[in-house]
Amino acid sequence: MNDTPSDTALPGPGGESAVSAARKAAQLHVEPASLFFLAEIVRSGGVAYAAALAEPLPGQDRSELARAWLRAAEETASTVDDDDDLARWLQAVGTIVAAIAESA
Repeated sequence: MNDTPSDTALPGPGGESAVSAARKAAQLHVEPASLFFLAEIVRSGGVAYAAALAEPLPGQDRSELARAWLRAAEETASTVDDDDDLARWLQAVGTIVAAIAESA
């Protein structure tokens, strides 16, 4: 039996679950592709690079949501593994947002 929690159960920035984050993102009509793209930016440039983006997600409200996640992650991220953890979490959020959109 695998005792490793899924990415959706892992706490993300500030301890927020991917499900909780996806609900917030879905309320703001964030496109899953935008979250997947942001995850790739985090993976390739790091949390600090992504946090410095003027508009991490399209639109002011969406960017504010992403900035809150990125700032929270920036407080504890110090390694490439931390960057990868956040990227996986963002991908999980995007996957859940896509499922929410499909079920609506």
